[in-house]
Amino acid sequence: TATPKPTATPTPTATPKPTATPKPTATPTAYPLTPNPSKKWPSLTLMGWEYRSDVQKDNARIFTEYTGIPASFEACAEPYEDTMSTKFIGEEPVDLCYFRARVLASWAEAGWLVPIDDLPTIDIIREEYYPYVIEQLSYKEHLYGLAYYTDVYCFAYNSDVFDEAGITKPPETWDDVREYARDIKKNVPDVQYPVGLSISTFMDQVVDTWFRLMVSEGVIPFSEPPEFDPVFAESDEAVWALNYLKELYDEGLLFPLLTGSPKGTPIVDRVYAMNVTTRYTFYQFNIVAAGGRKVIKASLVPGKTHTTISYSRGIGRTKMNKARSETNPDVEDAMWQMLDFWGGKYYVYDADEDGVPEHVYWVARRWMLEAGLYFAPKVLWNDKKVVETIEKYGWPDIFAEVPKYAIGDDRWKKAVWFHEWCLGATPVLQDAILGKRDVKEAIKGLAEDWEAKRAEWK
Repeated sequence: TATPKPTATPTPTATPKPTATPKPTATPTAYPLTPNPSKKWPSLTLMGWEYRSDVQKDNARIFTEYTGIPASFEACAEPYEDTMSTKFIGEEPVDLCYFRARVLASWAEAGWLVPIDDLPTIDIIREEYYPYVIEQLSYKEHLYGLAYYTDVYCFAYNSDVFDEAGITKPPETWDDVREYARDIKKNVPDVQYPVGLSISTFMDQVVDTWFRLMVSEGVIPFSEPPEFDPVFAESDEAVWALNYLKELYDEGLLFPLLTGSPKGTPIVDRVYAMNVTTRYTFYQFNIVAAGGRKVIKASLVPGKTHTTISYSRGIGRTKMNKARSETNPDVEDAMWQMLDFWGGKYYVYDADEDGVPEHVYWVARRWMLEAGLYFAPKVLWNDKKVVETIEKYGWPDIFAEVPKYAIGDDRWKKAVWFHEWCLGATPVLQDAILGKRDVKEAIKGLAEDWEAKRAEWK
């Protein structure tokens, strides 16, 4: 969601939109949930951020045709979390909603989201999702949602710029990145800031960048939940990572955007030449911006361990839906079907085009084929059309490999106080990078603030 939005809607690569409701008899095998279009169902609402609301509204149409359950999607303006908090407090009617890891703990503690452990297809989900997605969408051993999408960070570089600078291979270490940046600044003068690691306040990006550097060197900034001890406080890698960003900034090698998100696709537009980014953004780079030319290439994140960070965005059940279901059991039945349609394999469709309809991850597959959003079900890597689509703009082998090096950002974002801590950490980190604050003193202060906020919540 922090990635640039497409400037144009690309032509869908595959998933045809159904125009009629498949007959229940087409279901090839027994499934825990079965549509019943002839029944009079209560209406349901899914709320989420504004990205591609046209697709989600169309998904709601398809779901209603398939099940007979009146469903709608409503987009909330950013800052999304603030908008949803107001709706929760006011108990506005909403049944399902998006959530990010940074609010899962606080929304669960507030009772705004309720566990979905009773989902009838839970065993299928646990078997076919990536385990890290289940972990990221869980809190205190309860699952709170199915995946809207998930992704992993990898290294991106402009191959045209590398060729012009005489660079023949992707970097293995962060020292390589710095040397490559110097070569680019010297030999490719139209690239003003070779490195695009974000130090912006937008979506806590400067915090995320600092953590990604640490993690790539083998240090996880916090201990496992529920302790969340600030490992970074005593870590040489934490000091190194902040100094590294400062050095790049001082040499004029680092893209200096401090607020907001860059316009367009700066790595394609040669504003910078290297960055750590999600697999999803390669679709924006090479299809939307470069017109199908695979100019932006991918590799593992540089560093001693190449460890990277994964994240998941969920669709969860609200307290309002739970309250509705207590007086009308049909609300719960309809909600399980809607949740499994969006995050599971409820829908019956001939994805292989072999004349045999089967249960497929319809929405996850559609997002991949039409927008390049990555998916929680491992089985989609066996989908020929999915792999063919990825090959048009990216590198399936690398994209399938990077999750093996990933840890989830839930390792720290599930701390209830994390979001509040970030608000204070962002200007401190920026000041250290800009040379306005001593690096070690900044880290010490961040650790003290973390401990103070943790104490407030205990």
